[in-house]
Amino acid sequence: MDQTTRTCPRCGLVSPVGATICDCGFSFVTGTTVPPRPSGASSTGPKSASSSPVDNSRLMRWTLYLVAFSALVFLADEAKQIAAHLTAGVAAAAKGQDLELASMAATSVEQASVTLTNTHGFTAEPKCFAPVVMNSQSGEKVTGAVVCSGELKPKSTVTLSAPYSPGAVLRICGREERFGRTVDWSQCSFTLDPR
Repeated sequence: MDQTTRTCPRCGLVSPVGATICDCGFSFVTGTTVPPRPSGASSTGPKSASSSPVDNSRLMRWTLYLVAFSALVFLADEAKQIAAHLTAGVAAAAKGQDLELASMAATSVEQASVTLTNTHGFTAEPKCFAPVVMNSQSGEKVTGAVVCSGELKPKSTVTLSAPYSPGAVLRICGREERFGRTVDWSQCSFTLDPR
């Protein structure tokens, strides 16, 4: 061993002669074990400010501050959106109005099918309707069964089927073809009658 290094009696690691603590935590001064230094710390004492490693606890603290701030900004934006939905709901309820639900409707000769989606952040009141098919030329109408959605929970969807009397739509919207009666939708319109 040369005069510029010393060997740790605890772990056998070679350190400079001026080192006071080995990387394993053994103190060359007291002959006892101290808690190990963070990685990158020097056993020869403090270094100049220009070469010192970044203080990990300070970096972690600032990282946590940044994450917490970002979370607050995100939550504040979410709170604004929820407040807007609730305000719209309260305003509609105060006026005795129902909130509009996203909907999609289609019909066949047997039944109408309606899908309702509550896009709001609160439970929507039940919606009831009856499908109506009307012959544009004669004004003749066929009304299907009245169906109701029930209360719709926030962000939920329901699909309802409202049947017509058998053969009724074909009777007012049909035309004779070579192979029998067929539906001519160009003669008829389809609407939903709220109840």
